[in-house]
Amino acid sequence: MSRFEHYGVVVTPRDFVGADWISLCQRYHLRTLGLHSGGGASANVRQMLGEFGTEAFRRRVAEAGLECEYECHAAASLLQPSWFETHPEYFAYDLRRRARRSDSNWCVTNPEAQELFQKNAAELVRALRTETHRYLLWNADVPRIYCHCPNCAKLSPSDQTMLAVNLLARAARAVDPLATVPYLAYRELMEPPTTILPEPNVFLEYAPIDRCLMHPLQEPDCYPNRIASRQLLRLLKLFPASTAHVLEYHLDASLFSNWKRPAVNVPTTREVMERDFDFYASLGIRSFSSFAVFMDGEFFQRFGEQTLAAYAELLNQ
Repeated sequence: MSRFEHYGVVVTPRDFVGADWISLCQRYHLRTLGLHSGGGASANVRQMLGEFGTEAFRRRVAEAGLECEYECHAAASLLQPSWFETHPEYFAYDLRRRARRSDSNWCVTNPEAQELFQKNAAELVRALRTETHRYLLWNADVPRIYCHCPNCAKLSPSDQTMLAVNLLARAARAVDPLATVPYLAYRELMEPPTTILPEPNVFLEYAPIDRCLMHPLQEPDCYPNRIASRQLLRLLKLFPASTAHVLEYHLDASLFSNWKRPAVNVPTTREVMERDFDFYASLGIRSFSSFAVFMDGEFFQRFGEQTLAAYAELLNQ
């Protein structure tokens, strides 16, 4: 029996080409199948997911005995870029450009933007309703672009994100009373928020994309991992470990391929995965997934399933 309550992979619709991820999760006894919509900052989540965002697909996953979840950058679905032409004040003011921009995050202190954000959040949660009651919807994947208008400037990126996440949490709870949503600790959001405290139904999602996968996260002689592990410990002072979710990159062929096909093989070793899983479990974390993007039929034909098999075996210990 696994030490984790939720454990599995996160893939995109494109990764089902030549690979049946429902069957793969069954075969390797992975409990959770996460769907990432892919796309850039302006991508529409539901359009990118297509059939994989439907109730029919979620029913297929459930009938296979698996959990289905969505883990997506959803900025353009929570506040559509089409609003920019008439209401640029809803969007982030870019300090470097000295202008608002529609392809990033929101002006989280604008009352009208907050209202529209919550309305869209409720609709998205309703469309992607899950049996786990977790709605892993994130801000834009655009580094260093947070609002620097007079009202937002005093808030760090982490506090701006926490404010938006709390709006999402309230909207999600209105649709699903058991709903929980994540604060995504990712890139500059690894520093905990200090001004805005999380709503009760907000959990930590830790995604250490800047870590080193040549060494275990707890390796003291690896500088990026020393930083990443310290950040995690600081975050766990604000968020309970018992509800925290880790989104790792052990199987993320897209990361190792610099997000360009054809994919290269995943170099992550069994030792690194084993020590990482032990470390996370020792902290009381009970939810774990790895991106497995670019692991499609072509990838498995070229490189086999050995790393996926080792990953699943270690998770099931």
